[in-house]
Amino acid sequence: MDDVKTRVDAIDNFPEEAEQPTLEELILNAEVLSVAMSAKADESSLLHMAERLRDELMLLDHVTKVELAATRDYEISIEVSEATLRAYGLTFDQVANAVRASSLDLPAGSVRTEAGRFWSAPKRSATPRPISGTSPW
Repeated sequence: MDDVKTRVDAIDNFPEEAEQPTLEELILNAEVLSVAMSAKADESSLLHMAERLRDELMLLDHVTKVELAATRDYEISIEVSEATLRAYGLTFDQVANAVRASSLDLPAGSVRTEAGRFWSAPKRSATPRPISGTSPW
């Protein structure tokens, strides 16, 4: 792209009323391979296997993009009984606000350098854990 820009910039006989030329690089992504996974496993396990396959494919030198399709976002369910709310002197809104305030959306992606490709992805847990003991509020 730099070579093309240098050559265009070197042209000095454009008409005076001509607009300054602009260059844009067009990158086409063509689907080369589609893989469907199935297993006698729960949805979370199957998604984990698909994510591992995606990560391993991205380690290949000539692979530039791998996407998962037909997957659902992770969902977390928090259930608090009325008795537990009363025991801690909390309302449902207080619990919801505390969860909202401590919820994080972290970016993920990859960076390719001469040294290799580096991945950044948040750790996720699909296993619910009960909270017991003293109130964090």
